[in-house]
Amino acid sequence: AFGAKFALAQGRTILGDEMGLGKTLEALAMICHLRSEGATHFLVVCPASVLTNWEQEIRRHTRLDDIRRLHGQERGRQLGWWAEQGGVALTTFGTLGSMDIPAIDLAATIVDEAHLAKNPEAKRTQAVRAWLQHSQRALLMSGTPMENRVDEFITLVSHINPPLSDTI
Repeated sequence: AFGAKFALAQGRTILGDEMGLGKTLEALAMICHLRSEGATHFLVVCPASVLTNWEQEIRRHTRLDDIRRLHGQERGRQLGWWAEQGGVALTTFGTLGSMDIPAIDLAATIVDEAHLAKNPEAKRTQAVRAWLQHSQRALLMSGTPMENRVDEFITLVSHINPPLSDTI
C-alpha cells in the first residue's frame, strides 16, 4: 500500500526495491486508483520477456479488461484502438520508439526495469523520455536503481524531474 500511495502522491517517481517485493502490484494499484477517478489511458513499458507476465498480473489482480498489446504485427491497429478507447497498453522498449505518440490524455506511464533506459544516447532511452514527457504521471520501477553508477541513476531522475537531476 505504501508504494502505491507514494507513487500517487509524488506523481512522477522512481520505485526501487528488490525483485519479488511487489513493484508490479504497487503499479497496478496506482493504475486502478487513477481509473476509479476517471483516468482512461495507461502505458506499461517493459522488456519483451515480461510482457506476458504483465498481462497475466493485470488479469489476476485487477478488474481491468481493456488491455492492449502494442507489440508485434498488430501494434499499429492496437495503438489506434487504445488511443480511441483507452485502457492499459503494454509495449516493449524496442517497440516504443517505432510508435508515434497519439494525441491523448496519458494518465500514467509505468516503466518496468527502468534501468534499461539509463543511457541518454540510446534510442530506447530517448523514446522512453519522449513518452514520459506526454504523461501526467510516471512510475519508473527498478530492482537495481543505484547498484551500478550514480550518473545512471541521475539519468533516471532526469526522465521524471529534470530540474532535480540538475542539482544532484
